[in-house]
Amino acid sequence: MFYQRNTEKTLSRELFYHPSSEYRGAPFWAWNCALDPDETILQTSVFNEMGFGGYHAHVRSGLDTPYLGTEFNDCIRACAEEAKKADMFLYLYDEDRWPSGAAGGAVTKDPRFSARYLLFTIKKAKQAPTLDKDGKLLKGQKLLARYTVHTFGNQIIHYRRLSEEETPLGVIWYAYLKTEAPRSFLNNAPYVDTLNKDAIDRFAEITYGSYQKTVGDYFGHEIKSIFSDEPQFHRFKQPRFPFPYHSKERAWTDDFDDTFKIAYGYSLLDKLPELFWGTKGYYSDARYHYFDHLSERFANAFSDNLGSRCKDMGIAFTGHLMEEATLCTQTQAVGDAMRQYRGFQIPGIDMLCSRYELTTAKQAQSAVRQYGREAMLSELYGVSRWDNDFQNYKIGGDWQAALGVTVRVPHLSLMSMKGLAKRDYPASIFYQSPWYKKFKFLEDHFARVNTALTRGNPLTEIAVIHPVESFWMLYGNFVTKAKYHAFDKKFIEITNILLRGGLDFDFICEATFSELTKKGEYPLEVGKMRYKTVVVPNCITLRSSTLDRLKAFREKGGKVIFVGEIPQYENGKPSQRPRELADNSTRIPCKKKEILSSLEQNRLYGVYEEGEHTQDIVCQLREDNNGLWFFVARAEKTVQSKPFVTQKQQLTFKVKGEWKAAIWNTLNGKITAAKAETADGFTFIKADMYKQDSLLFRLDDAEEQYPEAETIFSTDVPFAKSVPYTLSEPNALLLDTAYYALDEQKYSFNRCELLRLDNICRKKCGLPVRGGRSCQPWAMEKRKPEHRLKLKFVINSKIEVKKPYIALEDAETASIVLNGVIVKSEVCGWYVDKAIKKVALPSIKKGKNTLEISIPFGLNTNTEWCYLLGDFGVSVRGSSATLTALPEQLRFSDITKQGLPFYGGEITYISSFEGNGKTACVSVPKFKAAVVEAKTMESQDIAFAPYCAILPTEKGETTLSLKAYISRQNAFGPIHLRNAKNALISPYSYYALRIKTTRRYVLSPAGILAAPKIKLQ
Repeated sequence: MFYQRNTEKTLSRELFYHPSSEYRGAPFWAWNCALDPDETILQTSVFNEMGFGGYHAHVRSGLDTPYLGTEFNDCIRACAEEAKKADMFLYLYDEDRWPSGAAGGAVTKDPRFSARYLLFTIKKAKQAPTLDKDGKLLKGQKLLARYTVHTFGNQIIHYRRLSEEETPLGVIWYAYLKTEAPRSFLNNAPYVDTLNKDAIDRFAEITYGSYQKTVGDYFGHEIKSIFSDEPQFHRFKQPRFPFPYHSKERAWTDDFDDTFKIAYGYSLLDKLPELFWGTKGYYSDARYHYFDHLSERFANAFSDNLGSRCKDMGIAFTGHLMEEATLCTQTQAVGDAMRQYRGFQIPGIDMLCSRYELTTAKQAQSAVRQYGREAMLSELYGVSRWDNDFQNYKIGGDWQAALGVTVRVPHLSLMSMKGLAKRDYPASIFYQSPWYKKFKFLEDHFARVNTALTRGNPLTEIAVIHPVESFWMLYGNFVTKAKYHAFDKKFIEITNILLRGGLDFDFICEATFSELTKKGEYPLEVGKMRYKTVVVPNCITLRSSTLDRLKAFREKGGKVIFVGEIPQYENGKPSQRPRELADNSTRIPCKKKEILSSLEQNRLYGVYEEGEHTQDIVCQLREDNNGLWFFVARAEKTVQSKPFVTQKQQLTFKVKGEWKAAIWNTLNGKITAAKAETADGFTFIKADMYKQDSLLFRLDDAEEQYPEAETIFSTDVPFAKSVPYTLSEPNALLLDTAYYALDEQKYSFNRCELLRLDNICRKKCGLPVRGGRSCQPWAMEKRKPEHRLKLKFVINSKIEVKKPYIALEDAETASIVLNGVIVKSEVCGWYVDKAIKKVALPSIKKGKNTLEISIPFGLNTNTEWCYLLGDFGVSVRGSSATLTALPEQLRFSDITKQGLPFYGGEITYISSFEGNGKTACVSVPKFKAAVVEAKTMESQDIAFAPYCAILPTEKGETTLSLKAYISRQNAFGPIHLRNAKNALISPYSYYALRIKTTRRYVLSPAGILAAPKIKLQ
C-alpha cells in the first residue's frame, strides 16, 4: 500500500501539520557525471533538508559511469540504505535518459529488437535487406507489398495490391519494413521495437532484473516504484503538404499483419493505401482497425507486460507516455493513451514548459479512479527557466493536485553541473539554487494537500466517452487534415468547458469499457466509479460494446447526452445503431451554454464570483469518513505573466449537501472555521482567494470551533528608497566570450561565445560537435586530449580588485596567466556547483587586464563558461562588461542595473523603523526572486499574494532585513537569445542559430523591484 496512513479513520491534525515522506515529492535526481559513492550519499541528505520524501535516481546527460554496471549499482544500493535510515524513499528509473525501452542501447545490440516501421514510397530499395533465419528484418528494408495507386486531389480513385509477378507501367508504390537508424542520444543505438513483446522482455531482463538483484530486498518498502519515461512506438506525422509522391511512414513490426489478420479477419496490406489517402466518404475501417491494433500491440508489449512484472516484484509500475495531450499527438506516439494506463499501478503524466493541459491530466485521473489506483504521478516544472519562482511552482502544482496528482516529481535536481549537464533543462531544484533550503516551505504545502486528497473516494456523476477512436477515422491523409484539427480542438474545448465550469467528469476509454463495465446498469459502473450521466462528444464511430452498455444504461434510467455530431459508424463501419440511441437520448449542440445547462442536475459543486461561475478554477471533491474534502486551485496561465496581482477575489463556493465547513490551511498547517450557510440542499461558503491561492475545505456534519482573531494594521511607516545590503557570495563577472587559438594557431580576430567556439574547434579536429543530443560519456570512446585550446579574456576595470578568483571546470588541468603572471591552479573551493572550482588570482589592476586560460582539448573535454569572482560591481553595455566599485546601498529596483548583472545568490536588504512593540505587516509588493525572507525578531517567507509578512516589532528602533533569493538565470541561462526573457530553456537554447541570438546580454530583472511598505498594528 502506497499511503499506509490512509487506513486511519480520520486525518489527524499532527499528520496534516507534519506529513510523512510518502505524501512528499520525489524529484528527478540527475545522475549526470562520474558517480562518487560518498557524494551520492551526501546529496541524499539535501533532499531531506528540502522537504522531499525521496528521490528518483534518474540517469541524465553526462553520466560517466557505466550504466547498470557494478559502480552504478553500488550507488543505487547505497541510496536505498540511506533512504531507509532517513525514513525516505528511493524511486527507481528504468532507462539511460529516455525514451524507455532500450536499456542504454543494450537491448538493441540485438538487431532483432531494434525499432522498425513501415515505409510507403515510390523509391525502390537499392540493396537487399539482412534477415535472420526466420525471415525477421535485421537491417535495411524488407519488401512487404507493391501497389498501383490512382488518386485525385489526395483522394483515392482506385488502388490495387500487385502480385509478385506483376510489373505494370507507371508509378509503383512499395511498402517496406525498415529499421530505425541509430541515434546519438541513445548511445549510438536505435530505439527498441515497443510492439515486440520479446524486445521488451529483454529490456526487463536487463533493467528490472539488474535492480531486483541489486536492491530487491528493499522492494515494497524503501523502494515503491520504477519510472518508465516516454515509451512510444515509431512516431509518425502527417506531411505538411499534399505532395503526390511523398514517402509516408507508419509504426509497424515484423508480425504486425499476421496478428492483424487474426484480430480482424483480413490482411491490412491489402488495404494499406487507405492509411495514407482519403477514401470515398473520408473514412476507412482499415484505418480505424490499424490504430486499434497498433494501440493494443503497444499496450500488450509494453505497459501490460512491465506492469505485470512490477506487480510480481512488489513495486508499482509508473511513469508517463509520450505526447498525451491531444488526440493527434497521442495517435502519432502511443495510439490511445488511456488504454496504456491499464498496465500502470501509478498512472502518470508530464507537465513541463509551464503548460496547462487539462486533457492530459484528466485522462490519467480517469484511469486512476476507474482502476482504483492509489496514486497519480506528474513530472513537472522542467523546461522552464532558472528564474522560475515559488509562486509559479505553486500554481503549477496546485491545479494538477486538483486533477488527481499525488506523486510530484519535480524536474530537475542536478547531481553535477559539469559540462553539458548544466544545460539539461534547468533550473536545478537543488543545492545549486540559493533558495533550496527554503523549498521545504513549498513542499510542506503540497504534502498537506496530499494527506487529504489521497483519502476516501472521488465524487462525480458525469462520464465522457473519449473520442480518440473517432479521431482515427479522420487521421492519416491531407484531405481530412482540417477536419481532424477541428475535431481535436473540440476535444480540448469540452474538457475545458466542463472542468472550468465546475462539472468534474471522467473519460471512458472505449477499449477498456467492456472490461470495466460488464453490463449497463444505473448508475453506470465503470470499474470503481459510478456515473449517472454519460456524454458522447462529437463522435464519428462507437464500438458495439459501447452502444450496448449505453443503451442498457439509458433503459435503466441513466441519462445519455449526445453533443454535436451524431456518430454514423459502429466499429468503423456505417451503422444506424448510434443514431437510434441518439434519437432516444438527449441531443444538444456543441456550445458551452447548452453543455453546462444539460449537466446542471449533476452539479456537486461550483465556484462563483458576483453570481457568475468562475472560469479559472478547477476542483476536486472527495468523500471521506462521512464528510467531504473540497480542494480548489487556479488554472490560469496569465498569472505567470502578471505575477504581482494582489487584488483578492470574493468567492462563493457551493457544495451539494448540508455541512459545517472549515479551512485547512496547507501553507501553515492551521485550521480555521469557514463562513457557511445552507439552502436548497447545498452549502454555500464565502472565502477570499488571491491569484496564487488554493483552498482546502473540510465539510462535516458537526461543527468544530477554530477561532482566529483578525489583526488590524493602520499606521503607515515610511521606508527609505535605498538601503545597505549584504551578499551571500562574491559578485560575478561572466566570462562567456573569448578570443581563441587551437594548438599553435594565432588568436582569432574576434571574440566568440565559448560553446560556439568549442564546436568550431571540434569540427576543425574532426570531432563530433556537442549539443542537446550527444552520446553519453560512459558509452563514448575514451581518448587523451590531442590538442590544446587557448582562451583569452580581456577584462576592463575602473578599480583595482584585490583577492579575486576565477571559477572554472577542470581547473587542475588548466594553465592560467593573468597580465603575464603565471597563476598556480590550486583549487580553493567551488562556485555554485562542486564541479566549478575556484582558483585564487593576483589583483585585477585598474584599466585593461588580459586573462589567458589554456585547457586540454579533445573528444572527452568540455569548454565551458568561466566566472571572475570578487568584491566588485559590473557595468554592462550591450555586449561588453566593465568592473566597477560595488554600490554602497541598493535601490529597490533591478539589481542588474546596479552593478550585479550576473549575481545569483542571496541579497539581504537591511533597514530599520520605529516599532510599537506590537506586530507589523511588512509588504513587498514587487520582487524578482524565488522567495523573500522578512525578519525582525522572527522571520517569515514572502512568496505569494498578498506578498506580506506579519512580524513582531521592538518598542522603538526595529531592525528589518529582507533577504531575496535570486536565481542563477543571468549567470547560467542562455542570455544571448533575442527572446531570452520569454524562452523556455532546454539544451538547444544554448546552441541556437545565429539568427536567434545577439551579441548583447539579454538579462532577466532581479531583486526587490519596489520599495516595501510597513503598517503597524
